[in-house]
Amino acid sequence: MHFGDQSRTVDAVPADRTLVAHLMATTELTEAEAAQIANGIFVAREFTDHAEFAGLDSAGRLVAILTPRGGGMLGARLNLVQ
Repeated sequence: MHFGDQSRTVDAVPADRTLVAHLMATTELTEAEAAQIANGIFVAREFTDHAEFAGLDSAGRLVAILTPRGGGMLGARLNLVQ
């Protein structure tokens, strides 16, 4: 990601789940789920009526912005893992 003249990667973000907690609901993804999301595959998740979720890996890094896709599935609105 680029912020002005500074170049940063997602890995530079501290593993602190409170970074995105005030923006939206969060859900922790397993390594397998994060890989599925990175490949455009939806993941099954029980969730409430939030419009967006911050998908975090087990280290607390933001890997995707997720949205409900119907049938209890979440999919990436914005995928931050390549």
